[in-house]
Amino acid sequence: MRKKYIIPLLFVLLLIPAFLAVSFADNDFLKVPDDTDLIAGDTLEFTVDLTTYKESATGPFEVMLTISSDEPAPYLDLQEDLDVTYNKSKETYTFDPSEAEDTNEFHFTIRTDEGLKAETEYTVTAEILTEGEAPEPEMFTFTVNTKEEEPTEPTEPTEPTDQTEPTKETKQTQLVTKAKETKPAQKEEKPEKEPGGSFHEDGGAGEEPEYKGSSDNYLKSLSVTGHEMTQKFHKTRTTYFVELEKTVTSLGVNAAAEDRTARVNIVGNENVSVDMSKIVINVTAQNGDVRTYKIYVKYK
Repeated sequence: MRKKYIIPLLFVLLLIPAFLAVSFADNDFLKVPDDTDLIAGDTLEFTVDLTTYKESATGPFEVMLTISSDEPAPYLDLQEDLDVTYNKSKETYTFDPSEAEDTNEFHFTIRTDEGLKAETEYTVTAEILTEGEAPEPEMFTFTVNTKEEEPTEPTEPTEPTDQTEPTKETKQTQLVTKAKETKPAQKEEKPEKEPGGSFHEDGGAGEEPEYKGSSDNYLKSLSVTGHEMTQKFHKTRTTYFVELEKTVTSLGVNAAAEDRTARVNIVGNENVSVDMSKIVINVTAQNGDVRTYKIYVKYK
């Protein structure tokens, strides 16, 4: 009787590893860090890796990313070499992986809002769109917590004053001390500057700290003349989209720096076409730091 059940039992045991392999193979094209518990202002990087999927599937296919929450979606910085279509009403980003040469990994950065007022949970869903059999969508959630306010230091209690009547000798001492305090203090003479050096309080010569200028390279406003960008401007959001009729070949881009000492340079707005679908706005701070804003152009 025992031999009767040995063969079925061995068959079941052999199927277990295959079942586990199938179960865990579904979640492998969306790569997310272990720590998804963030503080307002933090960033989170994730990757869509299509290496395994491309080996077993034939295109064409697209990838769609969706960010969902009860609160407005955070900023998503897109990979530079991708031509991305943004759907404002659904907060979705769609791209064609075949347009990026020699790569199957696509990297994205989520930037959370420093001014978040309440703890918020977001869900990111990655879905592969194809004519053939597509894998199940993969997703992850991350939580953004508000910043803790720094506690204010309590003020030290003042010491009680001595209520005893001062003696005659004490009064005289207080008068002399007060007279000394009221005398104008003599201005301390500082040593003269030595040739080839800079003045220091200790009288020596040395290098003065070099001031390289303001590091503020944010824009305070960004708009396109006669067209509405699909995302509301915020100085920390660096990626925007605008939809145009095919007859439009140039755009008026209005960009003003937050700091009057910063320089703004706009490239790509005078030759807009299918081949030139990205406008770059570089903001150079007084100290040389550069921040880049991008406007992606899509034809209707």
